[in-house]
Amino acid sequence: MIHTGLLTEPMLVFGAGRFKSGFNRYLGHLRRGHVWFSVAAVGLLAAIGVGASALGKSELASALYAAAGALPFILFLWLARRAC
Repeated sequence: MIHTGLLTEPMLVFGAGRFKSGFNRYLGHLRRGHVWFSVAAVGLLAAIGVGASALGKSELASALYAAAGALPFILFLWLARRAC
């Protein structure tokens, strides 16, 4: 929800009107924001996965690692679909 609130929703509100003439440049800024957000979220999920693994919760750790691997791609898909 944080990704949607910070990147996707403002694009839907402001992208068509305010940034109509420079939408490609605006979309580039959104992609960079997506990368920064994804790096932070993947790091957080991986760190929690390491903690779960240290506590002996290997199934939870595996799920968190899988979520960390899929997260940037799923969120970018949502962002790209809304941009079109």
